[in-house]
Amino acid sequence: MSGERSRVLTQGLIAGLIGYGTVAVVFAVANLLSGRSVFYTAALLGASLFYGVRDPAQVTVTAQYVFAYNGVHLLVFLGFGLVSAGLAELSEHLTQLWYVGLVMFFFVAFHIVAAMQVVSIPVQEAISAVGVWAAGAAAALLMGSYLLMVHPKIRAGESWEG
Repeated sequence: MSGERSRVLTQGLIAGLIGYGTVAVVFAVANLLSGRSVFYTAALLGASLFYGVRDPAQVTVTAQYVFAYNGVHLLVFLGFGLVSAGLAELSEHLTQLWYVGLVMFFFVAFHIVAAMQVVSIPVQEAISAVGVWAAGAAAALLMGSYLLMVHPKIRAGESWEG
């Protein structure tokens, strides 16, 4: 694997973990403030998405529900991180593409959060839409900040070709 591909892969995985961790922490804090288990949201979404539970009152926090949802959550954010790192690398090579990279980043972030809203429809009374959007926005902001930190040429408006 070339050095550039290895770097993009590493940065993408780190960015994805940052996004995943951000959302997990935001919901853990929100759950604690609501007097629930830190894993309540993950259990609720796992029960709804994979086990057909439609009534939040029927959900108990179990490893089965939490791991089911977190597996998907992690994979989605790792994918988002890899796409974002690829766009950042491309933008660093061709400076004029930074805008396309930024637009695509927010396009993908918006659709991930919107998909989360769709997944949570059966149990939406137990999950705040504002919380979902705030967690998604925080994840996108921190992922983007990390990628800007590791791609200083984008911040400086430079390119490798110019």
